[in-house]
Amino acid sequence: MSGDRDANGRFQLGHSPLGGRPRGFKAVAAEIMRRTADGVALVDYAIARWQDLDATPDERWQAFCWLSDRGMGRPVSVVDAALAVEATSNGLPLGWSQMSEPDRRQWIAERTVAALPAGR
Repeated sequence: MSGDRDANGRFQLGHSPLGGRPRGFKAVAAEIMRRTADGVALVDYAIARWQDLDATPDERWQAFCWLSDRGMGRPVSVVDAALAVEATSNGLPLGWSQMSEPDRRQWIAERTVAALPAGR
C-alpha cells in the first residue's frame, strides 16, 4: 500500500492522483488577473518580447509559442497507436471461421463461465 492510500486502497484526502491546479490556485489566478489588467499586460509583454530583435531566438520563440497557444489554442496531439482488434462487430473473434470445432467450444465455454454470476 502506498503512502497516498488508506487501508482500503482509496486515496487519502489531499492525495488525489489527478493532475490539475492545486487547491487555492483560484485566489492566485484572480490576483494575477487583477495585477495584469485581466491578462492584457501579459500579452503586451509577450508581444514586445516576440518583436524584440535584441532578444535571443529562444526568447522570441517562447513568446511566439505562448501567444499562439493562447490566441489560437494548442494544437491537437496526435497519437499513432497500433491496436489489435480481436472481435468483429458480431462479437466473435476474427479467425472464427478458421477455428476448429473444439477450439470454438472452448472459446464459448471460457466466455460463458466468465459471464455468469459467481456461484452459478
